[in-house]
Amino acid sequence: MHPSLRPENVAKLPPSARSVAESALAGSLTAVHQLCALLPLLPTPEVSNTLPCVFANIDTSGIPSASELDAQLATAASMLAVELALSAVTALAFFARASLIPVDACPEIWPRFWKWTYFFHQYWDSLTSVLHTIPQGELSRLHASCIVSLCNHSGTMDQVHSTPGVPRILAMAWKTLVDAPRTQPERLIREVYDITFVFPVEGNNSAHFDEVVDGVGGNLQHLAAAFANHFSLAAASPDSEFTGRYLMSVGIFLGGASDPVPFQAALRAHGILPTLLTTISALHNTPAVQALTFCLTYLCEALGWPPGYTYVTQALDAGLLRVVVRLATSIKMGSRDGSRDATYISVKLLLKEAKGFASASHIDMSAFRTEWNDFVSLTEARLQLLHRWEGSRPYFKACDNLKCGKIGPRRNFQCCGGCRTTNYCSTKCQSADWHNSHREICDTFKQFKIEHPEILTIREKGFLRALLTADYLRLLPGIFIRQVIFMHSWPREPFYTVLTYSDAHEPKIEVCPQRAMNEVNMYTRTVAAHSLRSRKSGARMEVHLVFLYQGAQVRPLVFPMRAATATLHLARFRAVRKVPPGMTVGQVLPEVKAILEAVLPELEREMSLIH
Repeated sequence: MHPSLRPENVAKLPPSARSVAESALAGSLTAVHQLCALLPLLPTPEVSNTLPCVFANIDTSGIPSASELDAQLATAASMLAVELALSAVTALAFFARASLIPVDACPEIWPRFWKWTYFFHQYWDSLTSVLHTIPQGELSRLHASCIVSLCNHSGTMDQVHSTPGVPRILAMAWKTLVDAPRTQPERLIREVYDITFVFPVEGNNSAHFDEVVDGVGGNLQHLAAAFANHFSLAAASPDSEFTGRYLMSVGIFLGGASDPVPFQAALRAHGILPTLLTTISALHNTPAVQALTFCLTYLCEALGWPPGYTYVTQALDAGLLRVVVRLATSIKMGSRDGSRDATYISVKLLLKEAKGFASASHIDMSAFRTEWNDFVSLTEARLQLLHRWEGSRPYFKACDNLKCGKIGPRRNFQCCGGCRTTNYCSTKCQSADWHNSHREICDTFKQFKIEHPEILTIREKGFLRALLTADYLRLLPGIFIRQVIFMHSWPREPFYTVLTYSDAHEPKIEVCPQRAMNEVNMYTRTVAAHSLRSRKSGARMEVHLVFLYQGAQVRPLVFPMRAATATLHLARFRAVRKVPPGMTVGQVLPEVKAILEAVLPELEREMSLIH
C-alpha cells in the first residue's frame, strides 16, 4: 500500500481532527460528512493525512450486486456503504482539485474509484434515494475532476483511456460545465480544458463517439446544443489565458463520428452560426488571436456545409457582414515567411561586416572577447551547415509505415488527412500503419497541432532537423556513453535523449527516463504517442526532445530520429553487457568506446536518413 493511504497516518492529525478522521475510517457516515466539511479548513499537511479515510470508504466490497438493486433488496449495510462511498468520492474530488493526490498512489486509487463511479452512473435510477440531493451532471463533474487528477500518473492514464464508460462520464461533465450559469466563466473554461487533456483519443472510434452522445443526453441534438454552448462560454470570458486552447479543444468530443452531415444539420438547428458570430465579435480586439482564427476557420467550414445557401442566409441574418467589416478594418496581415527569409540573407551579409568592425574595435582585447568569439564561431558553423543543407535534399520524406521506411522526394508522398503529420509512400503503407499504430495516435497529433499552431515553416523545421543530425553525430561519443550508463543503471527503463540549446556554444545533453514526464498535457501526450511508434519500430526509431529558446521562453520540439537498421540500439546493448557485475561503465570505458567506433561509419550513413 502506498504510504499516503496507510490508516496510521490519521494519528498524525491534531486531536480535534483526529477523532473525526478515526470515526470516518471506522465507517461512520456522520464522521465522513464532517470530514468533507472540515477539509477546506485544514492546513495542507493535515489534509493529506486524511486521505486514508477516503481510500477506506471506497472499498469495493461494499458495492451491492445488481440483483439486490433490481429487487430493491439491498441490505442496510450495503446502502450505508453506498452513502459512505458517495461522500468519500466527494472528498476525493477536493483532493483532486487541490492537487493533493500523490501521483504514485493513483494506481491503487483508480480501481476502487472507477468501480464506484461506474456503479453510481449505471444504477442512477435505483439509487435516487441516496443520490437525490446531487444532480447526476454535478456528480459527473466531481468524477471528472478525480479522473483528471488520477491521470497525472501515466500508467493510470493508460488504464483510463482503455476503460469503457470513461468517455460517457467526461462528456456528461463537459455538458454540465458548458450549460452552467456564466457567473464564473473562466473557472468553467479551465475545468473543460482539463477534461480535454485526459479524454481518450482514438481516431475513428465510433464506440467513444456513441458514449459521448449518450453522455450529453442521447442524441445529436443534445450534442449540438453542448457544442454551441461550448462556443458561447468562450464569448463570456474572451480574455482568459485558456480561451484559445479551450475553444480549439471542442473537436476532441467529435472523434469517431462516421457521418458528419446529420450532426451539421443538428448544429444549424441549434443556431451554431449566430453563436459563432457572437463569439467572433467577443474575441475581436482581444489577445485570443488563436481562438479568433479557429472560429473564423470553423465559420468558413460551416458556410460550406450542404446545402450551402441555407447556412449563408442564416449567417447574413445573424450579422455576418458587420463582423466581416469590423475584422477587415482591424486585422493586420503580414508575410511571416518573407521576414524570415530576409533574416537569413541579412545574417549572411552582415556577419563579414560585423567581424571587420569588431577587429577594428579591438573587441578581442575586451572583457567580452570569449563571448564574442563563441558567438562568431557558432554563427559561422550554423551558416556553413545552412549552406550544406540548402545544397543537399531538404525536401525528402521518409514513409511513416515503420515496416517500410522508404525515403524519397516529398512530392512522392501523401499526408495523413486526419493529423496532417505522417507521410506515406503509398495507400497500402498508409493502411498498414493505420492498423499497426497510427490509429491509436492520429487524434493526439491532430489535437497537438490545433493547440500548438506551428510557428516554424517547413524550411525552418528542415534546417533544425539538419542541425540536430549534425550535432548528434558530432556529439555521439558522449551521448552514447550517457545512454549506456543510463541503461546499465536502470535496465529496461525507457528513456529520451534531450538536447537543450540554452548555451551559446554546445547543446546540453541529458538522458531522462520517460516516467519523468509526470505532468499530463498535450505536449507529453504527443511525446508518448511518438514513443508508442518507437516501440513498434523494431529499434529503428528513437524519440529525441529538443529545447530551443525564443527570447526568454523555452519551446520544446519532438524529433523522432529514424535509421535503416537497429545498429545503434544493438551497439548500446553490447556495451551494457561489457560491464561485469559490480563494476561501473567508467571502469570499462575503453571497451564501450571501441564498440561505438566499430559501428560509427555505418551509423553516419544511416543518420543521414533521419526523417
